[in-house]
Amino acid sequence: MKKNLVLLTVLLMAAACAPWKDDIWTLERALNEQEKALEEQEKALKEQQAQILAEQERLAILEGKYDGFKKSDTPFGIINMGVSADTVSKSLDFKSMIRVNPSGVPFTKEMLMLDALTTTQFFPVEPDTKASYVKAPEHFSLKSFEADKNAAGETLDGQYNLTIATAAQEVIWEDVNMAFVGAYVDKENKTQYVSTAPFPIVMMPLPGEGLDTWVYPKASFFITRSQEDEAGNPELVTELGKIYMALDYTDFETRDKEGNRRYSADFLSSATFVPEDGQPAVKAEFIKEEHCISFEPDTTGDLAWREFADSTGIKQISVKGNVTLNDRWGGSSVIPMTLTWFNTTSFTAEVKAKLSDIKDNVYKADLAGIFKEVGVELPLEKKARCVSNDVYWAVLDTNPAIDGMYEDGKENRIFTMDILKDSPLAVGDEAGITCAFVLTANPSDIHPTFARDQIQLKYKVHLTIVE
Repeated sequence: MKKNLVLLTVLLMAAACAPWKDDIWTLERALNEQEKALEEQEKALKEQQAQILAEQERLAILEGKYDGFKKSDTPFGIINMGVSADTVSKSLDFKSMIRVNPSGVPFTKEMLMLDALTTTQFFPVEPDTKASYVKAPEHFSLKSFEADKNAAGETLDGQYNLTIATAAQEVIWEDVNMAFVGAYVDKENKTQYVSTAPFPIVMMPLPGEGLDTWVYPKASFFITRSQEDEAGNPELVTELGKIYMALDYTDFETRDKEGNRRYSADFLSSATFVPEDGQPAVKAEFIKEEHCISFEPDTTGDLAWREFADSTGIKQISVKGNVTLNDRWGGSSVIPMTLTWFNTTSFTAEVKAKLSDIKDNVYKADLAGIFKEVGVELPLEKKARCVSNDVYWAVLDTNPAIDGMYEDGKENRIFTMDILKDSPLAVGDEAGITCAFVLTANPSDIHPTFARDQIQLKYKVHLTIVE
């Protein structure tokens, strides 16, 4: 290149006094083009050297990884004829086909290995108790290998069908760039590795691992809600109570927190609920746009629900069954569940208090046991995205009446009653207050306003003073 620059300088100096300037400028352009060509050749040479170095490094890795697997005595090449999927759920298989050239080379399963060129793994952001973090030694493996056949059942030389299995003990989302690798021994008794072009594959967690599912598993059999009639006037409508199961998303990220993924209910193709044998029928609806499932008694398919609707007293029906979540890649997870409906929407809580236990006309009653009988368990509520609301009305059908409130609605059902009587209390006095309770679930992880009542109760606390 330096010689070209010197020659160019001499020619330019001569051009200033020569009559053939046009020929000089033509020569100058030719030299510039030659210089560019030389630069391109130099760049290509560096890239070739880098590629050779990378192949040498990969050869060293392959020798360490696959030393000992069966090698051919005849040189050959491998071509990947196609992979059946670019995404697969954990624990499922996917298919591939390869061709070995020349076709006459004897080839077996023991002569083929999977090589993961690059791997990126994503783990749940929060510690997950649903699976251990003991890493499996291999997430992809060659499960089966057989010669391809034509429609007549004749073996096609050099063409093979493969099944690749996936497996992982931990909850993981894995992006892999892999290739099929083989090896032969050349004339100098050196091992030569050959591989197909790399192909990408993504291994997804199973739905039960990728989604954070929760449910408040109890509901009133009947729910009353407000709506407008055709004329726009408000009206109350009573319908069957539904239980809602949330399918919240889970964020995944790499160990170094440089990369991330999000698994959501958008990846599901369906969600079903099947009661166990002998259990009352339940209709389940996968509300994909809200990322949740609703469960409703199937009164048309089971007479048990009709009898339950007409029953009196505090009663309940529990239904055991399995929710199956199916993703779009064929993976599925089964979640056992017990759902319970209560026939009671109105009841009286009878409280008997000793006169000696009432201080300054105030008495504290633990109503947790009574509320549990009608589906209200605050420890369950704390584990779900639910909102409870207590409303009180002082009533005058007893004299004295009661003014009351709960100490901590999220922790217990200790109801503090202030007995409204000016004169001293006596054995046999009665007092009461009418109350209402509503538990509302918010099962959508994307629409906080998607709220549905699951339990509605109107009840009376009736206090009787005893010795």
